[in-house]
Amino acid sequence: MPEEVNRVTDHLSDLLFTPTTAATNNLYVEGFSDDRVEQVGDVMLDAVMRSMGNPGILSWIANSRMDLTRGSYVLATIHRAENTDSPTRLSAILDGLNIITPQRSP
Repeated sequence: MPEEVNRVTDHLSDLLFTPTTAATNNLYVEGFSDDRVEQVGDVMLDAVMRSMGNPGILSWIANSRMDLTRGSYVLATIHRAENTDSPTRLSAILDGLNIITPQRSP
């Protein structure tokens, strides 16, 4: 699993950059010293928050590239293996998305 490779890589690295306080604390619990750990923030969360602060970006993509109108879609990221490798789990996720997705009129 990639997470296990990362754990080995952590021990080989001089500096460890973390996204959250929880991640930082986990490294401290594993015995890493404060001078090797730097909390820098969550790049994905920062990108989402920036996009939310500028909804024109997402609207432009939805309107010009996908022919969608505001409020007619739901954006979801389900790319993790635990979501997509199981047909049962993937089906449940898609069923849930169908429930919350605004219905288009014919």
